[in-house]
Amino acid sequence: SRVYKTPAPDQYWGFRPDPRPANTVAWELTEAIEEKLIEVFSDRGKDSPKVRQQILREGVPVPIATLAACLAEESNDARLLVVLDALKELADPSIPELFVEVIKSTAVPETMRLTALSYLTADLDEAGESTLLDLAQSMEDGKVLVQVIQHLGSRPRLDCGKYLVDKLQCQDGGVRAAAMRALAVLKHAGVSQQTIGLLNDSDVRVRRAAVFAAGKLGIRSASDRLLQLAADSDRETCRVSLNALRELDQPDAVGQAVVALRHAVTQLAAITYLADHGGPDQLEPLTTIAGKNRSIEVLTKV
Repeated sequence: SRVYKTPAPDQYWGFRPDPRPANTVAWELTEAIEEKLIEVFSDRGKDSPKVRQQILREGVPVPIATLAACLAEESNDARLLVVLDALKELADPSIPELFVEVIKSTAVPETMRLTALSYLTADLDEAGESTLLDLAQSMEDGKVLVQVIQHLGSRPRLDCGKYLVDKLQCQDGGVRAAAMRALAVLKHAGVSQQTIGLLNDSDVRVRRAAVFAAGKLGIRSASDRLLQLAADSDRETCRVSLNALRELDQPDAVGQAVVALRHAVTQLAAITYLADHGGPDQLEPLTTIAGKNRSIEVLTKV
């Protein structure tokens, strides 16, 4: 691959040269070398990931058909990642569909499926947003679907409300939590009862998501349960509950906020809540925090 092309005319690079650029000048054997290197690239039994990386680094134009064939046949994580990276750098209307096939395949390792999803969504425009919903509807429950649902929540133009509401009944707690959070971010109306029900879910991830949704959607009927969760032993649940109560302008959690000042995870949420609903009685615990804490953010809020 180093002799695929010859170097351009030499020039002074400066005191500290950049990494050696790929050669740019074709010569009499360039075409033959290119043909052989593409053959090597597609041979899944003999090359290492570094071989494929070197071929791409030298600017050998590996055809999309070859890359697609490698995707369909590859089982090695490192070599598959090289192919995904190569596709990411190309501009072709068929590439999103190739990423979708990788994301949907249960035979592909989860990390590679998530990588393909990140590449798919990085350049997904409004015209291609429906691809995400179609993808979600065709996938099994699990961590990859959780990430897809999170992306649905960031696409307000996409009509995915019914799908997300249906997923609130999913057996997978991670999927239920992701659907609840996405509905909250999208400000989806009509899920108040489901949100209140999920505040008592057996999965802590779902309870946290429901607390987040209660605050974002302004579900004031959830206040009593949120007051209980603001004293929960799970610090993250306590933190999001205080935030939700503040969004609902609920003034009855001052006691829970004072207790939450003792823990690093909940301190900022507690101070922010007390800024809205606290009074002179909370001056002493706040000044105690200021005397012991060196966090600029905490001190500024105090």
